[in-house]
This record gives sequence, C-alpha cells and structure tokens, in this order.
Amino acid sequence: MHAKPTAYFGAICTLIFFAWLSPKMGHSQQSRQDQERWQASVEALANQAYGEAEIMLNAWILDFPYDEKAWFNLAVAFERQKKHQEAYQAFERVLQIKIDFPGIYRYLGLMALRLGRHEAATRHFKQAVEQEPHRFEPWFYLGSLYLESRQMDSCEWALQKALAINKGTPAVWLEMARLKRRTGNMQAAARMLAQARSHAPGYLTEFGHYFLEVNRLDSALVYFEKAFKQDPESPLHQLNYVAVLLQTGRHQEAEPLLDSLEQMPEYRLLAQMNRSAMCLAKNDAQKAQMTLAKVLKEKPEHPAAWLNLGLAYEQSFDLDSACICWQKAYKFAAPKAEQYLKTRCDLP
Repeated sequence: MHAKPTAYFGAICTLIFFAWLSPKMGHSQQSRQDQERWQASVEALANQAYGEAEIMLNAWILDFPYDEKAWFNLAVAFERQKKHQEAYQAFERVLQIKIDFPGIYRYLGLMALRLGRHEAATRHFKQAVEQEPHRFEPWFYLGSLYLESRQMDSCEWALQKALAINKGTPAVWLEMARLKRRTGNMQAAARMLAQARSHAPGYLTEFGHYFLEVNRLDSALVYFEKAFKQDPESPLHQLNYVAVLLQTGRHQEAEPLLDSLEQMPEYRLLAQMNRSAMCLAKNDAQKAQMTLAKVLKEKPEHPAAWLNLGLAYEQSFDLDSACICWQKAYKFAAPKAEQYLKTRCDLP
C-alpha cells in the first residue's frame, strides 16, 4: 500500500489560509460596522475558532452573496473542521462568482481528493495546470492521479513537468519511483528513490515496497518497521508492517497489530484476510475457517476469501468442500482458482 496523492494537502491548506485572510480584503466601501464584522471573521479564522468563523461568514454571505473572498474563507473554515463536502461546494461557489479566482481549480482538486473523487480531481488539476502552468502542485497531483488510474505515459509527462519546476521536492521523486516500479523498471526506481530525502513523507514506505518487489524481505521489513515506529497509530503503516511480518514468519508480533486493525471498520476485512493467511501458515485450519466466514458474511463475493477458505478446507482434508470454495473463487475471478481446480480437483 502506498502513500496517497493527498500527502501534501496540509501544507497547501496552509497556503490557502494565508492567501485571503488579511484584514485588507477590499471591503473599504462597506460601512464601519461591516468592516468590523469582516475583521471579526478574519480574527476567528486566525485564532482557529473555525466554528465561529463559519457562523460569521454565513451571516456575511446572506448580506453579500457574491463576495467570492467570503465564500473562499468559508471553504477554509469548513475544511479545517473536516467538512469536506461543504468545503468543496463553497469552492465551487467561488468559481461560479469569479472564474479566474487565483488557484481555484487547485483548491477544488484538493478537496475532490479528500472526498475520494479521483475523476473530478483529475479534471480540476487539468484545469489547474492551464491556470497555473508554472506551479508545482497541480502537475504533481495530476501525475499522482494518472498513476493511480494506470495512465503511465500521462503520469510520466505530468511528473516530468513537476520536476522541471522543482527538483528539490522529495515527493515527486517518490512518485517517479512508484511509476518505474509499476512498469517493472526496478533499476530506474532505485535511482529515483536515491533522489528522495530520507525524511520525506512516504520515503520509508516506498523503499519498503521497492524491496518487496525485488524479493528482499529482510530489507523491506527494516523500512516498514521504521515507518511504523515513526507513526505507530497509522493504519497504513500497521498494514504494511503486519504484511511483511507475516511474510517473514513473525506471527507473534503481527497478532496485536491485527487485533488493532480489526477494530477499524475500514481496515477490518484486510486485517481478517491477513489473519486467515497467518492461520494457514500455522496450519490452524479451524481458526482460518472461522476468520474467513466473518469476511464472507460481510462480503460474500470476496474472491481471495473463497480461495483461502478452500485452502483451509484442504488443510482439514475436506477436498470436496475445498473444491466448492475454489469454484466460487473462480466465479469471482480469483487468481490461482483455475489452477487449483485443475490440479487438485481434477476438473477440466
């Protein structure tokens, strides 16, 4: 699992914050009372009282509905409260009022990323590179999104544009390394990783994935462990670390991490699948079957769960049940399912 393209969102949001929160907002024609209201909303944002700022700005917008700067500041207040949908809608309102508002497509792209809307984010960042062709971030995020959608040529084009603007940002070298790794050019991936600074976000994780790809498990373990120790609360670091612990047979260390991950709804299935793999490696077929039953209860069409359940039944010397599971796995397009059916179930 790799770092997502939202890795630098916080830093860019800081730029948003300082872009339009100056007291001199161009409202000199308003009354003194209006100027004091505006100043109060600015101070609320500056003091991180985002809920208060939201209330003040909503009241302001009732009186001045076409004030694009007020809508922008309201979007910032929403984003700081993690109200991402509301922030996205407020940025859209800015665009409707002033189509050439500085950086607006970049901000929309960032919020679309936060909402997981990658198609919309890609569209916004395409517009952003036209609006701000000499700015690093739109090219970087566009390249990351192209990589996620496996548009490799477009990804390299966008990342090369980002590199032409700023070669000193570790994140772009990491994305280039991911690109080279995914296209099978491991030597180039190693060169790209060498360009990244060791303190860059995602550097340790990306090195871990690189060593996994070249089948150097001990080295991968070192980097995933370092990443985990830097941020032990990160579910992604826990998942990466536990996966390589399992691959290196360190089951006892993996147990508490799996317990933790199973408490998180968004990671529960992954944790249970890892636990089933651990049980199979320990020849604990009964526990593997119990774990996989939980997975299939929540997601009946999970191909890997059916595949592993077949392996668990095979360990229990119940080949008939194993073959039924592999038929299900084949139906849901699980890798190796056809191979198991042909070699172990004597099926054509």
